Amino acid sequence: MLAYIVLAVAFVLESISWSQAVRQTVREAKADNRTIMAFLQQSDDPTSKTVLFEDSAALAGLLIAFAGIGLHQLTGSSIYDGIASVMIGLLLAFVAYLLGRTNRGLLIGRQADPVLVRQVGQRLREAPEVEVVVDLLTMTTGTDSVLLCARLDFDDSLGAADLERACVRLDGELRAEFPDLNEIFLEPVPRNDPDLRAKVLARYGERIVNRFNSD
Repeated sequence: MLAYIVLAVAFVLESISWSQAVRQTVREAKADNRTIMAFLQQSDDPTSKTVLFEDSAALAGLLIAFAGIGLHQLTGSSIYDGIASVMIGLLLAFVAYLLGRTNRGLLIGRQADPVLVRQVGQRLREAPEVEVVVDLLTMTTGTDSVLLCARLDFDDSLGAADLERACVRLDGELRAEFPDLNEIFLEPVPRNDPDLRAKVLARYGERIVNRFNSD
């Protein structure tokens, strides 16, 4: 009876924390115009994931513990306690893997959110001085912190001073429109350079490269 009381009290307290975590995750997902699953998969902020996954694992673990104790009481066999303990351990290991995968991306760097990459590419294509977006590299360097390197084929009629002013203006406009961009590098390159195009094709593939400059 004491074990059941402890589990029941723990379940109530964890349920309160879990419901708050769910509400917070839903708010953040709506702010990013995403479903909850898409937000959890693509968000680079481990805070909300950690709380939600930890509380979800705790509730599931409590249910498993309740089942183990109940089966032990009904059958008289202690094997169910051992099975419940193993299942809880596997559950915690799985949650640790999910959280570790997120943190690994922050530690070693990964491509930025595909939505952000598409929006940045669209914004660069709209610039009057840019004829072709040849290559677009991004790396997440921290929570809400993205490094951008864009290789652009500018209008050949631009002079050196015009090119410099265009790069400074684009840098400022991108930072204002996309606050997550904390480092921006704009590199003028020819669109028909065979070595560069081969590298881009090897990295992204023909379909993605064609989307750089499609509507």
